[in-house]
Amino acid sequence: MLVYRAEKLRVLRVAAGSPGGTPAERLPNELLSQIFCEGGPVVSTKRAKCTSVALTASRVCSRWRAVAIATPQIWTHIDLDNMTSFPHSTVLRRTWRFARMCVARTGSLPLSFTISEYLKSPMKAFAGMGATSDRWASLSLFAHTLLEIVHDTESFSGFPNLEYLDVRVTSPPIPEGTVPFPVDRAMLPRLSRFNLQIARSPTQFACLAYMPRPSLTHLSLTLVNQDYLDILGDTLADAHRLTHLHIEVQFEFEQMGIPSPSQLITFPSLTFLSIVAARHPLWFILCRLRVPNLTHLRLRETEEPSDEANSQLTNILFDHFLSLCSTLEYLGTQRLPLDRSLALIKRCLPERVVLAHIFRGDHMRNSICRLLRRVVKGHGEIVNIREIVVYDGSASGAYLAEDLVYDLQDIPEPGSPTSPMTLERLQQGPQRMVVVYSASPIGRSAIECFKAMEAMFPTRVKLHYDTTRDLGLCDFPESEGLWSTGLESRLKTVA
Repeated sequence: MLVYRAEKLRVLRVAAGSPGGTPAERLPNELLSQIFCEGGPVVSTKRAKCTSVALTASRVCSRWRAVAIATPQIWTHIDLDNMTSFPHSTVLRRTWRFARMCVARTGSLPLSFTISEYLKSPMKAFAGMGATSDRWASLSLFAHTLLEIVHDTESFSGFPNLEYLDVRVTSPPIPEGTVPFPVDRAMLPRLSRFNLQIARSPTQFACLAYMPRPSLTHLSLTLVNQDYLDILGDTLADAHRLTHLHIEVQFEFEQMGIPSPSQLITFPSLTFLSIVAARHPLWFILCRLRVPNLTHLRLRETEEPSDEANSQLTNILFDHFLSLCSTLEYLGTQRLPLDRSLALIKRCLPERVVLAHIFRGDHMRNSICRLLRRVVKGHGEIVNIREIVVYDGSASGAYLAEDLVYDLQDIPEPGSPTSPMTLERLQQGPQRMVVVYSASPIGRSAIECFKAMEAMFPTRVKLHYDTTRDLGLCDFPESEGLWSTGLESRLKTVA
């Protein structure tokens, strides 16, 4: 396995300056070029955003510079971030000079651009440096800049090779008289992912009318007004490819019961749904949506004052939604009452589960321990679960992790971890995994007890705790990959 990129460059840089025929000096240019390509893809006007070794390698020595310039693959993912305190005209000149330098070193390879600020009429400049739009494979930018590009009738040549499009909507409204995205001219035959991010301003929601909705696959929006929830279905009626939807609700509306048939919104292709809202709006929105092909559901409740009437209506909505639920592959809940999370698990039979809460009190911890015990043993209605992650956000102690350790003491089979019975159970079917994250340190005695029996479990069990990092309820470790919405803006690496 290759060593960490920065350390590798440091070692090779020192070796390159060493006297005599060092191994680094004897490396052929082809191998150096291959090493450079092992880094990240992004070259940026901001040093902190660079993941490619292109700029660093070209400063080591003249030979490395020549090899870096002759390696077009490390220059193709270009991030133009001109948001600095310098005068705009000066920054703009530097931005275009940087873009010309990178594009000139890419040969004829496909290009990926991230444009971090609004650029007026940029297509002429791109075309002038050889970065015509028919070379673009990945594009991340603001909606206003996108409309400037596609309406440039002289320089824009369509998007015949575009595979990834990420559009962020800024707060200024689209000017009146602006023509919507010309789908017929733009040509998006190879587009596999179109991610649109709309923040809280109502004027930003109106930008949906200007976007190529038939190509939309991922939509992330923040609702601040109930009116926009009411028109969401009509606005996205032609979004037949929409598979990922994330909704964050930042408004309070009057309490409502079960939606009428006229209020239902259907998304036939949706497979991933993520909702962040207060308790009653959360279940009301879920009852309004019809998603027959849903496989991944992520729910997060925000803080809300308790109210008896509200709770009664919420219970009605929850029971109604539960009756409509079907089998899921993934279920993630944050701050949901534990009884509702457990009811969803029992009803939906997910294979992967994430539960996040502040597990205070013996009752909550005992319920979670019973659940995890059944997963470890493969018993009961949760036999479908193959992975379950529990995050305990309590700062007062790692009581859940410690309770689990002592609750599992009688599960390991007698004898050594490699006994025939243990091996037989490990080899039966897919391996299950239980992971418990704790925001607080776990007691030493519990850790020692866990290590003594860890290898003997018929299920893989992991305990994680990190006292040096403040993990909030929304901050699940990326390494597990179990809480990603699929909606984050990520630059697509195009071969």
